[in-house]
Amino acid sequence: MKIVIVGNASVKTDLSNEINSADLVVRFNIATKNNFNINTGVKTDILCVSNISALGRAIAKYRQLLNLPFIPGLKQVWFPRPASKPAKQVWFKPWSRRKFRQADYSKFIISRNGLVDKEIVYFGDELFKECCLTLGIAADFGMHEPSSGFLALQYILRNFDLTEHQLLMTGFTFSGVDTHPWQKEKEEALRLQKLGMLKLVF
Repeated sequence: MKIVIVGNASVKTDLSNEINSADLVVRFNIATKNNFNINTGVKTDILCVSNISALGRAIAKYRQLLNLPFIPGLKQVWFPRPASKPAKQVWFKPWSRRKFRQADYSKFIISRNGLVDKEIVYFGDELFKECCLTLGIAADFGMHEPSSGFLALQYILRNFDLTEHQLLMTGFTFSGVDTHPWQKEKEEALRLQKLGMLKLVF
């Protein structure tokens, strides 16, 4: 069985056939923005959606997933970050930066994007804390937090038997907003590749 994690960065190698024929394909957020159907095929079984902060609020408020072409056939929606502090509304963001970074918009993402019939998976607090520990960062939404891609990778490693699955990860540059510890995430991904637990294609 082959599992492919597809980030939203450009992919130089044409992996379309490999991804379209995979058993399980995970994509992220507004997955049609950059590389969708450009070297990464179109197959999408699971959508991992940021459920907090500015991106989570925007996805909920502006219904950014509603008309994505793969939504009708989607098997699951994954929410990678803790959902212990649900947002009360989407129209105005909290005044406190820390509260905004922790506010969970998942229920609004579901209801406003036509996802009520999908199987919903929350990664939970424990995985978040374990990932923070792996990366050597505090789990308090301070300076840094794990990216959705890293959280999804760790969720798969913990929930799928990789002796029976091939894991491919592509569409990631390990760079972007400064709230994620990109270099540490890259080092961990390369370590896992060296151990034969996944294959990275840039």
